[in-house]
Amino acid sequence: MNRINVVFSNMLGETFALGPLTQIYLKNRELREAADSPVLATDTDYRWHTKGGIFSRFDCPHTCHVTLERSSGGSKRYGPYRHFSSLNGLKFVDHQLFCNYDEQHKDWYGYDSGQHWDAVRVMPA
Repeated sequence: MNRINVVFSNMLGETFALGPLTQIYLKNRELREAADSPVLATDTDYRWHTKGGIFSRFDCPHTCHVTLERSSGGSKRYGPYRHFSSLNGLKFVDHQLFCNYDEQHKDWYGYDSGQHWDAVRVMPA
């Protein structure tokens, strides 16, 4: 089974790695391995708080698929991509803007779909 790693970093050059994980699941401002897993990192004021410290970004340098999901049902799958990353509340695929967390709606806005979604799932391809 393919796995994915998440590497957090900051401007001081500090890093913290999570993984290997089966997937990453982003809902609200929390990063988990799956929807029902414990919280691994929390985004507060565009900084990821982890057990390894506070970081401004994370990278998943693995070939992956990204799925935008609604808790009421329905999803849209994208990819495969070579890279998934997060910086300042924005999510990127292959260094192109993909989605962002919308504070007003408390959900994720997908730029390609032009729609709001409840969660983002990143799975290794």
